[in-house]
Amino acid sequence: MITRHELAAKLTAYLTHELSRDQLKDWAVRAIRDGDLDLPDVDLLMDILSRIGLANIEHFELSWEDYEDFLSRLGYQVHLQVSPAS
Repeated sequence: MITRHELAAKLTAYLTHELSRDQLKDWAVRAIRDGDLDLPDVDLLMDILSRIGLANIEHFELSWEDYEDFLSRLGYQVHLQVSPAS
């Protein structure tokens, strides 16, 4: 079952380069197809998953702000830390 927490974990994995955009998109498409979404949050989850699933269509890109908004809607805050390259 896909929950808010699982979706937030996948978004975080993408933003930290643990998943590629294509991997995230493929996961989102599978999640929509399988339809095993946490019922109390089904509308929210479907909205975010469908937007991620469209990310492979030409001229449809998601911005940093989109991902930040997704995480906020899921109940998470994003904190960015930048450090010098070694």
